[in-house]
Amino acid sequence: MKEIKSILQLYNALKSSDEKCAIAQVVRVEESSYRREGARMIVFESGVFEGGISGGCLEGDALQRSQIAILKQEPSIVTYDTSKEKEIGVGLGCNGIIDVLISPISEESPMMNMLQKCLSERGAHVIATVTALIGNWDSVSLGQSFYYDAKSSTLDN
Repeated sequence: MKEIKSILQLYNALKSSDEKCAIAQVVRVEESSYRREGARMIVFESGVFEGGISGGCLEGDALQRSQIAILKQEPSIVTYDTSKEKEIGVGLGCNGIIDVLISPISEESPMMNMLQKCLSERGAHVIATVTALIGNWDSVSLGQSFYYDAKSSTLDN
């Protein structure tokens, strides 16, 4: 919750500047990784960021890819394979495969409201995020998130 709080604090401090941002979120981990699924970082187009998706080895690349996602206004999945020799993982403490979803945040995006709800209401929370689509889906898109309210058994996006 501490990371979500610091992400929201930065977002709220900079949202009035009209600077665009994106969320990079670990969505799948195979084998060893410093961070697990759900780890996030927010990146602003200026390069200011908060949070983390690894022990520091992936953040620089994720920052650049987040800035590209902001420019294109399209989400993407980036796979980091830190287990292969001569690639990013050599000499690092993790030897796994990490998928990171990078999603631009717009005013229409409910993600920041969902994170705020998780922070302000005690109890368990579920945010489901679309990380792959097979077939034709007109009403669902990559990176779209849904909040499941266990009390009312409803799914909101």
